[in-house]
Amino acid sequence: MAMQKTGEHARVRELEAEVERLKGENERLRADAARLRLVVEQIPAVLWTVDRDLRFTSSMGLGLRRLGLEPNAVVGRSLAEFFQTDDPDFHQLRNHRRALRGESVAYYSEWAGRVYQTYIEPLREDGKEPVGVIGVAYDVTERVVVERELRASQTRLRLATEAAELGIWDFDPVNNRLYWDDRMFDIFKV
Repeated sequence: MAMQKTGEHARVRELEAEVERLKGENERLRADAARLRLVVEQIPAVLWTVDRDLRFTSSMGLGLRRLGLEPNAVVGRSLAEFFQTDDPDFHQLRNHRRALRGESVAYYSEWAGRVYQTYIEPLREDGKEPVGVIGVAYDVTERVVVERELRASQTRLRLATEAAELGIWDFDPVNNRLYWDDRMFDIFKV
């Protein structure tokens, strides 16, 4: 009888140790989840997931504010509803269907007066077939505006130098290199 009680006590101690280990692991998981939630809520982008029917299952990120949305406000809505389209070939729908087939897709799109650089991936459980799509979109409007202005400025400079029959040169003192445009080569017959 004493041997049976000793065995029971040992088993109880093993179970208590296992419970303590699981409590510690649970606390670590909660802390990890809290950190991840903090990062996701503060990332300056829009993050979302959709299911196989292209219905939102989550939406988060600071980028939602610019769209006038709260986190998860679109959950349950379809992408077609969100983008207000009946066109099955609308680029957002088409790209999400590609991700459902297993492709990673990167693209630019304009929405609500903003330009977004978007990345979408198949959302998989245990590495199996996609169960949905996960996406992130960065608002790159300011960068795109600056790039357009730079191209326009370069075009104006090119037109002005052509009209004035001038050449352009540039010296890079760091690398000790001189750069000439084609007109400078023509002017100096080089």
